[in-house]
Amino acid sequence: MYGRPPPMLSTYEKGTTRNEEVERELIARDENVAKNTLIQEGKEMTSVLYTYRSCVKALPQFPSSIKQSQADMYLETYQVLDLEMSRLREI
Repeated sequence: MYGRPPPMLSTYEKGTTRNEEVERELIARDENVAKNTLIQEGKEMTSVLYTYRSCVKALPQFPSSIKQSQADMYLETYQVLDLEMSRLREI
């Protein structure tokens, strides 16, 4: 908010409050924060996965009779795509 990251929430330590309702709410809050973090990480992983899939589909397909040329071409293609993938990861 207002150009700054939100404040960090400290995790709740069980048993540090005597009020059961407050304890339940704080535990639920920590669980929700953990779930939201996992959801965000999952979205990022999905994005990377689909990016890699798109790059793999861009690789030229060769007949198996020219294995050495295929390996050389894949290496050259990887070197070109690696630079682009690095740029995508920074986004």
